[in-house]
Amino acid sequence: RMRYGSVGVCTFVKDLHITDGNLVVANGKGIDFSATSDATSATSELLDDYEEGSGTPTVSFETSGSLTLGSSQNFKYVKIGNLCTFSFEFQVATATNPAGAIKIDLPFTSGTGVYSAGALRLYGATFTGSPYMEVSPSLSYVLLKASVSGTVTSAINSTGYYFGTISYRTV
Repeated sequence: RMRYGSVGVCTFVKDLHITDGNLVVANGKGIDFSATSDATSATSELLDDYEEGSGTPTVSFETSGSLTLGSSQNFKYVKIGNLCTFSFEFQVATATNPAGAIKIDLPFTSGTGVYSAGALRLYGATFTGSPYMEVSPSLSYVLLKASVSGTVTSAINSTGYYFGTISYRTV
């Protein structure tokens, strides 16, 4: 049950229940969580963006070369505020003169000053070290790399099956 005041102000008598339809918030507005008490200095407590998407990944090599993807490839993402979680799977069926790491386009450009790393699973791919994904600040792609003894990195750029998930901050 809701009551509207004389100036159009809505006061809630109890919890708001929507039994049919959606709650639609005006463009540029959101849900304000600023009533909470924070132990740290929050820059925003407004949830003003939520999005889900999927598609076919755009995959290439960081420097040069060409590749052909197998028949099954996809990506999915969820973006809540400025945090995007991106997952993918694909097969590199052929790789011709690969140079640099495998590069996958992201749905959103990463934020400034923040690096992100994610989990990577490989099957039938040739590489040396421990595989990981890297998103550098202000870029619109993720690179697939391997860490050797925790210090040296090498590019992953062979044929095989690739599965991964990474969360990163957007602009």
